[in-house]
Formats: sequence, structure tokens, C-alpha cells
Amino acid sequence: MSSASTPAQSPHRVIVVGAGGAGCLAALALAQAGVAVDLVDRGGDHPSLTAICGGLVPGADTSWQQSLGIADSIEQFVEDVMAKNKGQADAALVRTIGAACTEAIEFTGGRLGIDLHLYTAIVHPGLSVPRLHATPGESGHELQESLRARAAKHPVIRRHINTLMTHLLADGSGRVIGASGSASDGAPVRLEGHAVVIATGGFGANRDMLRQWIPSMAEAEHVGSLLSTGELIAGAMGLGAATAHMTGFQGHCHVNLGGRTHLGGSLPRLGAIMVNLNGRRFGAEDGGYSEFALEVLKQPQGIAIEIFDEVMHRQVESLGVFREAAEAGEVQRADSVAELAAHFGLDPQALADEITRYNRCVEAGVDSDWGRSILPRKLEAPFYGSRVTGALAHTQGGLKIDAHARVLAQDGQPIPGLFAIGGAAACFSGNGAEGYLSGNGLAHAFGTAWLAAEHLATQAKL
Repeated sequence: MSSASTPAQSPHRVIVVGAGGAGCLAALALAQAGVAVDLVDRGGDHPSLTAICGGLVPGADTSWQQSLGIADSIEQFVEDVMAKNKGQADAALVRTIGAACTEAIEFTGGRLGIDLHLYTAIVHPGLSVPRLHATPGESGHELQESLRARAAKHPVIRRHINTLMTHLLADGSGRVIGASGSASDGAPVRLEGHAVVIATGGFGANRDMLRQWIPSMAEAEHVGSLLSTGELIAGAMGLGAATAHMTGFQGHCHVNLGGRTHLGGSLPRLGAIMVNLNGRRFGAEDGGYSEFALEVLKQPQGIAIEIFDEVMHRQVESLGVFREAAEAGEVQRADSVAELAAHFGLDPQALADEITRYNRCVEAGVDSDWGRSILPRKLEAPFYGSRVTGALAHTQGGLKIDAHARVLAQDGQPIPGLFAIGGAAACFSGNGAEGYLSGNGLAHAFGTAWLAAEHLATQAKL
């Protein structure tokens, strides 16, 4: 898509339902191309998933990587994604979305003027090279608000605040021409245009849909957006839309009790361990934090204590999500193992034995207990600890789309006028929790938003 000056407004009007990261980015890309946009923001007191997440967007072969001499490629991005999902996704579509995500990141940091940098402190599990891009505060809230502020100021974007769309509108030929719902005061809202882009997220906040598709997480803590209720996914299915990987989800094993904050996924690679309420380790903490959520939930009361030290603390304290947890009082400091045990009601001897045993594994370079492969350093006083549980971050399945983010019907043909981006569309994590790779959600959100906007902008010129 061209980044030249904004052309005259097109007579086309696109309705983007959902104003999270994907929705705002799609609306801004369309508006910069001169396409009129109705951006529907459910709003209220609940943040979007982009705001809740760590705000780290994967991009391959970006100008930020190039400036630091980091060699990366779309092919390597695809290889990393496909290795994690064990070949469950369509590699060609992953490649298309990955390339589009890189374009979207360049647009965000360039045309939109949002300050971005490459996050290099830690390379998350499964990523071949540093690939995650962040705003200065490395915060999802900051990324979301930067996008939303620009959408609010754009003269071509007409915003509908505190509005919930519950139904898709189709004409006699089956073409989707709009959406309907209501404002927060109950007033009916009906919007029509040339196309509808569903950007409402997944269905993580819909317990009925979770019981149908992901029963293992239906009663778990949900730390994603409460706006992800799935109405328009169901509405599209009612129009004959196909779905994919509906059992796929991102779990999270670093979530503090109550779900208000989490520690991010970086600590295990730095050497952090987890123990249960008996003071014992129970698995290889350096694996995927999505699937390890299920292991945490199997422990007594579904609780673990994540333990790290001063060196590790300094390495993650710049991360927005970790700062939020620390500021909320979820991270406790202790000068000794006994003090750490007392903080969390653990048996001090059991915990001391476990830390000693782990440190010996580090010395030997082999985790003989659980097969952990990353053993970077011993745990040394002073220590830090935080109560965590396993939780559902967001669903990864959704509406099946093509390389233009058009929603596909059961016969594989696009449903005219209907697009899905971000969490509303099937991601490339496959089924279950094991296929999620750090950043998959935002890579998919940015990439599909760019694909939909690019196709719709092209169509508006015809």
C-alpha cells in the first residue's frame, strides 16, 4: 500500500467493527488511502487485547533489525512459526501474513509516527533472532493508545463509541453490507457500507463457546479482553462461514492470582523456576508458556510460585507488564530462602532443597529432574517470588480467511463483503496450546489488518 499523501476520500465506505490494535490499524491504513471508515469501538471500561498484552509485535527483516545488523527473513519467520505449530498451519498464508506484518510495522513507525524500537533484552523461546518491536514503554496499553489516538484524529474515520454490534447484514445475493447492534444507552445502531471488517477479537470471554471448543480452559482464569465475546464470529458462521483451529488458544502460566497482572514470558529463559505449594518444581519451565499453563493448573490449588533473583529482575524490569505486576505488589523480595518461603507459606527446608538441587543442575548443565534445556545461571540471594496461575489469554481459532483476509465460506469461496482480522480470524498457532509462539497474536493482528486494508483500498480504486 502506498504511503504517499492521503488522496481524496473514496465513495467506498468500510465498516470496521472493533477498535483494538487490529481494528485501529486497519482503519488508519484505509483512511490514509482515502477510504471512508466507520470504526466501531465497543469501549466501556474494558481494554482491548492489544492493551492487555505485552505489546511486542514480531516483524521479520525490518528496518529496526537492519539498523542493528540483525539478519532475519520472512522465510525464517515462517520456519519458526511452523516449527512451533508442528506444521498445522498453511505455510503460504503464514508467509503472506508475516510479510504483511513487516509492512504494517514500517507503516506504524513511519507514516503513523509511532515511536518503535527492537526489543533485544531477551529472545523469546522459538524465535531465531530478536524480532519483537515495541513502543518506548514496552507496553500494550501504550501501543493501543497510540493507535487509538491517531484514529480519533483522522478526518476520514467516523468513530462510534460504546457501541456493540451483534449482527451482520447481508443483501439478497449474500453479500455482507453492514452490521447492526446498539449503543450503550440502548439506542439501535445500523451501519451499511461496501464491506465489513470483523476486528472484535476471539471468544475468550464467551464461556458457552469455550465449553464447546476449549473445555479445558472454560473455567480457568481469563486474562484476555472481556470484549472478546464472539458475537460476530457466530454471526459469520450463521452466514455459512468456515472456521479453523477453534480448539487453539494461548495459555499463560505467568498470571498473578485474580488475573489483573502478569509477569510476561521472559523470566524462565533467564533462569527463573516455578515451584508448587509443596515447594517443589513440577516441569521444564523454559518451554512454551502457553502449554505450561496447563501444568500449573494441575498443581495444588492451581498455583505456583515463580522464583528469580536480582540479576533476572534487572533484566525484565523495563517490560511494561512486569512493571505493572511489581507496582501492584505482586512481586516479593527476600534476602534468604527462609524469608522467601515465609512470604508464600512454603516449607523452608523443601524450598531450600529444591533451589539447591536446581543450582546443581545448572552446574552440571543438565536438568536431570525435568529435562529443562535452558540453564543460564544459578539462583542467588536476594530472591524474588510471585504467585502465579495458569490462565487463558486468548483464543487462537476463528473464521477461516484467505490471503486478503476475506472470510471463506464452507466451499472455500470468499463471502462477498466480509473480512476478519486479528483474533476474529483463525491464527497460525494450530490446535491446542502447544502451537502458540510469542508474538503470534500481534503478528497476526498487524498482518491481517494490513492485508484487509490493502485489498479494500485497491478495490475502492476500481
